Amino acid sequence: AARGLGGISARALSTGAPLGLVQSVLSIPKRYPFQFACGFTSLKTFSADIFVQKSLEKRETIDWRRSTVFAVFGFCYQGAFQYIVYVKIVAGRILTNAGAFAAKPFREKLRDPRGIMGMLGQVGLANFIMDPFFCLPTYYITKEAILGEKKEGQTPLDSVKQALSLYRVNMWEDVTTSWKIWMPAQLFNFGLNPLHLRVPFISVVSFGYCVVLSVMRGAQDEAPKEEALRLHETLSLHMHINDQLKKQHMSLAADIKDIIQHKADQHGNLDHKAFETIFSNLGVRDRRALRSFFKAFDLDRNGSISPEEFATLVLAMSDEGSPAHRLGKIFELCDLDGDGLVHREELETMLRAVLRIKANLLQGHASTSPGLLVGLRWEKTRHMPSPERLTDETRALTGTVWAEANHENTKGMTAAEFKAWAESGSKAAEEVIGLFRVFEPHAIP
Repeated sequence: AARGLGGISARALSTGAPLGLVQSVLSIPKRYPFQFACGFTSLKTFSADIFVQKSLEKRETIDWRRSTVFAVFGFCYQGAFQYIVYVKIVAGRILTNAGAFAAKPFREKLRDPRGIMGMLGQVGLANFIMDPFFCLPTYYITKEAILGEKKEGQTPLDSVKQALSLYRVNMWEDVTTSWKIWMPAQLFNFGLNPLHLRVPFISVVSFGYCVVLSVMRGAQDEAPKEEALRLHETLSLHMHINDQLKKQHMSLAADIKDIIQHKADQHGNLDHKAFETIFSNLGVRDRRALRSFFKAFDLDRNGSISPEEFATLVLAMSDEGSPAHRLGKIFELCDLDGDGLVHREELETMLRAVLRIKANLLQGHASTSPGLLVGLRWEKTRHMPSPERLTDETRALTGTVWAEANHENTKGMTAAEFKAWAESGSKAAEEVIGLFRVFEPHAIP
């Protein structure tokens, strides 16, 4: 019989064969699995972002470039790459009995330990290898390629490095969110679905996941950039009034640029790895604390920290900045998981990190710290305080803060509670705010 669009027969297209038309349309995924997977996933990711922009973010106009990121990501990774990996390689060459296992009745599956192990292997492959090391990096690189601001002399490799630097900052949050959605979905997909419906099923579930990804990362640059602008504007206003502060900012940025140049990229900026090395040398060991410090300094959330950003935050945290900005940044630093609350364990973790920095900077200086700029030059940790003493000091301070600030006796402290406590003038409040003066550039008491 003659074939028409998509391999549908001419007879099926006639008005006298509606059932045949439906059957022919439904057979397209099975007859053209690769083409269907690529087209379906591209349309799905594109539609998910449009849905978020119009229904959740209430935008008047659609950001078509942002939606293009999702369409390209859907076509290249979720369609083509996943089909090749899961259908052609995993199911076709490695786990050759995957199709037979999926076709078995449920009771027979329970009596097939080899098939169950294969199914669990596919779930593990997807969640512990494919998603963290292929899926999410591909999304960040695609987004940077289409939406990233290109600097003079920037190569494609620089763009990739910048995208991956930003992904390293968000990796734990992104991966754990992915697990919550995909682990149960893929247990069903690899255990019950026939091979030709696996990628389409993933695409259906993935519509919801792409909505989550779009909300989390699609428009994430706007609010941080507004915050960075406010910080810059606040300091710029002071600098306009106080020419001395303007000179101080320029001098501080120049000093920082000189100090970090051997760790910085060709544009003089610090990526996440270089920044982590610097703060590890200052004594910070907790990975969440390191990520929190990086996010605080990365004012425009582009995955790298310029000397100007570094200098801006240092001045904002000093007496030159406004108290509101200073308290806001301290709260943000302590909110390690970004849920808008500071939990007791988070507070203790951040206080321990800051106390480590203070102990290192005070080493060899009995009453005065030489300031942060001296610490930035270190190639290794100079001093490790006694773990017992540090633990006791941290727990005692955390307990006092928690008793004073968490009036509602809840599991998390709100920003309003923190602000009210910090402005109370208690001895513990002054001590904590004073601790964060470790960011002062030069000698401090």
